[in-house]
Amino acid sequence: VQVGYPGWHTLQVPVLSFQKDLDSESLSVTVHDSRLQYDIGSLFSGRIHRLIIPDASVSLRGRGGNDGQSCGQSQRAAAGPSQWTSVTVGHLLQPLPELPWRELVVERLHVFRECTTGSLRDVRISGTLHKTGTSADGTVVFQSTGSAAYRLTFAGSHPGSLDITLQKEPAAPNPIVFIQSHVRQGPSGVQIEGRASTDFAQLPPFLDLVLPLGVDLHNIAGTMQATWTITAPPAASLATAWRAPTAVVAGT
Repeated sequence: VQVGYPGWHTLQVPVLSFQKDLDSESLSVTVHDSRLQYDIGSLFSGRIHRLIIPDASVSLRGRGGNDGQSCGQSQRAAAGPSQWTSVTVGHLLQPLPELPWRELVVERLHVFRECTTGSLRDVRISGTLHKTGTSADGTVVFQSTGSAAYRLTFAGSHPGSLDITLQKEPAAPNPIVFIQSHVRQGPSGVQIEGRASTDFAQLPPFLDLVLPLGVDLHNIAGTMQATWTITAPPAASLATAWRAPTAVVAGT
């Protein structure tokens, strides 16, 4: 770590670098010329106004060396329904976690995963995240080698109250995916209301990037719209809430 001289309102960190061995990969993170902006009062309470990261890289490489075999045994368990059983419907009402900054600005982030195949092996990311009180909003732009750029915009105050928009850059007339969800405590349980829309003409190239299905979907066109209302007890598992005996599900 290299740290500059702290000022009354700013601190420059020329270099921050660390490595950590994970189960089957080695994580390496390097950040150049990051800047912290703060006032003294907030700093003593553990908060800063803005963290700016102009240039950073994250690399995950197989721990077996560079002989081409280091990724042969690297298998990471996929998230399945059993891993969601401990998350309850009541968790959707909890506030978003506190962050040490009000604004995070990432100008350029390069993520490389040696043991991953496909388009997400080498990705460039930029974006901003704002946290004010209990609410957060932000924008993330990501692009892999040889692919189009995509912009993800989000805002919310609870895990169950979110607005998410995914669109191609430069912005197309219609987003690829739009999701809006609201959650509140009702007299008979937690009520989740939401709506979503998808533009199938734009969806296949994005799926090829993040979740290759091995199926040609490029001839599918049109849009899909859905709405839903779910009322379930707070203690019900999120993975199976719709099957709870007292749950009420409606949608179109």
